[in-house]
Amino acid sequence: MTANVQRRLRKVLGDAGIAGDHPHMFRRTVATVINDQASVNRAAELLGHIDPKVTIEHYRGGAAARG
Repeated sequence: MTANVQRRLRKVLGDAGIAGDHPHMFRRTVATVINDQASVNRAAELLGHIDPKVTIEHYRGGAAARG
C-alpha cells in the first residue's frame, strides 16, 4: 500500500473518531472473516499465501489460526 493511501486512510479513520488503527488491520479482519466463514486454506489463497502455514503463523493468536 502506498504511503499516500495509508495517509488518507489514517485521516479518514481519524475523522471518524477511530484512532490507533492501521491499514493492515483490514487485512487481518478479512483473514479472520474468511477463516470463520470458510477455512484457513481459503484465507491463505485469497491473501496470496502459497502455504496455509504462512497464514496460520502470521495471524497466530487470531481467528485465522483456528482453521
